[in-house]
This record gives sequence, structure tokens and C-alpha cells, in this order.
Amino acid sequence: MNYSVKVKLNDFGRQVVMDHYAFLKELPGYGPDYVPSCLTPNEEGFQEFQLWILFEIFGPHLHLGIPEVPFEKNEIIFDFKDEEQMKNARGNERLGKH
Repeated sequence: MNYSVKVKLNDFGRQVVMDHYAFLKELPGYGPDYVPSCLTPNEEGFQEFQLWILFEIFGPHLHLGIPEVPFEKNEIIFDFKDEEQMKNARGNERLGKH
């Protein structure tokens, strides 16, 4: 759940993220100046999230029969930082540990 994933947000996805962080700015500990790094896409247009944060933000908006998905091509790309992370993820997958 702590692995980084990348997505390309469409207009709907960008609005979901903006609404989520507008809500967080109202909470103690964040404040009105809080700007998370995931709001800025990289040079390829991807925005990076930890998987659990992606679930937290988009979970309420993802269900069977949704009229619009928040990600271009409906893709979530796992961004393993090194080969060891990839081996561990594949090993856990085979063992039923997700």
C-alpha cells in the first residue's frame, strides 16, 4: 500500500483531487497554504501518489457503472523505484500477500 503509483488525471480526476485537498485545508494541521506534491504532474504528465492515498482520494468515486473514470486510459502504473521492490511485490502477490 505504500508503493508509489502514477496516473494521468483527466478533468474529472483533477477536480476530485482539488476538492479533496480543499477539504483537507480546512482541517487542523494542514492550513490554507498546504499544497501537496501530487498536485503537480511530472514532465510526462503523470501525478504520483502512494497507493493508499490514491485509494483514499478516489475510492468514493470508483464503483461499478461510473459514468466517468478519473484517470486517462483508466490506467494506474506502479512506479517501483528499484528492482528489489518489484521482486518483493511479485513475491507477495504469489504468496497471496497484497
